[in-house]
Amino acid sequence: MSDPTINTATSLQILRQTYTDKVLKTIIPRNTDLRDAHFNQKDIFAFNPKSKAALAYNKLIHELFDL
Repeated sequence: MSDPTINTATSLQILRQTYTDKVLKTIIPRNTDLRDAHFNQKDIFAFNPKSKAALAYNKLIHELFDL
């Protein structure tokens, strides 16, 4: 998961510069729905499929399939 802080953004930028084509583009944002889904013993898609985190994980799945 990503937290949009300067340290995280800087680290991601360095990783992308160093490993150009080996770093996936999708970023999973921090989201309270992820915590709540875990607490309720559900995956994010069952808990809140329209949350930003669920949409990001779905995007990641498609990105992985396109490799």
